[in-house]
Amino acid sequence: MFERFTESARRTLFFARHEASQLGSLSIEAEHLLLGITRGGRPPTADILGGAGLVAEEMRALILATHGHRGPFERPLELPFSTSAKRVLDYAAEEASSLQHPHIGTEHLLLGMLRHTHGLAWDILKEKGLTLASVRDDLASHLTLTALPDTVTPQHIEAVRSVVTQILHAIDMRRWTVLPSLFTEVVITDYTTLFGGEAQRQYRDDLIDGWRQLLMVLDATQHLLGPIDVHLIGAFRADADCHVRAYHVWERATGGHEWMVAGHYLFDLEMNSAGTWQVSDLTLHMLYQTGNRNMLQEAGRVARG
Repeated sequence: MFERFTESARRTLFFARHEASQLGSLSIEAEHLLLGITRGGRPPTADILGGAGLVAEEMRALILATHGHRGPFERPLELPFSTSAKRVLDYAAEEASSLQHPHIGTEHLLLGMLRHTHGLAWDILKEKGLTLASVRDDLASHLTLTALPDTVTPQHIEAVRSVVTQILHAIDMRRWTVLPSLFTEVVITDYTTLFGGEAQRQYRDDLIDGWRQLLMVLDATQHLLGPIDVHLIGAFRADADCHVRAYHVWERATGGHEWMVAGHYLFDLEMNSAGTWQVSDLTLHMLYQTGNRNMLQEAGRVARG
């Protein structure tokens, strides 16, 4: 089933596992999936939840009040899905199939939660006034517009891969003028697995300028990519997933001259009116890091003068 999940849906599962671990749960529950959607979702699902006033901190407090707190665990665990979470995932797959969608997105996960009329996740959604019928109505026009094109060609896939490689190559070569055409006007970046905090929503010019000021302090960066796995989500959306090792070199750094981060990047892309792909959302899922972990903080202080 999971190979059908969009980037946002896979990110939802990642954050659900993270939230369950941080809250000391021994399994991933439906309410952790709902928490994951608030962090990993994107329009229209994020708009629906935001419009209903669903706030992650409030949800965490409700989960703690219901289940108590046994964590966080000292190291990440491979937590299993609970029976209720599995039921939600099954319902999500059924919703996608009934709509004849080859993918399973966060919109289908939300519908799956509303079909599973038991437990804390459903209670939270009900309290916020969200029902299966109302959410189906809200999603109907969007889901209709995102039907897949009649023919998916290799050119579609390669165009998406090209955007990903162009971005990372431009960063390594410091070709900042290349980047604006490769991003939507507003971009969501999520480095929470590396730096903590929350995902950031920025204008692309501010994002690129921030990268430029920081990375121009360093002597070099190099992003080594694995195969780029692309999923088309309708005619105008796609996601791409690739493993990466990002090397950073700065001879002046006081805590060591090299820093390497290994993980995988997840990109959401949208096709603009000119028919070209642009990244609207990128997430780094860090697996491990070596070397001087304080390099960027020190470089940031230098960049700020």
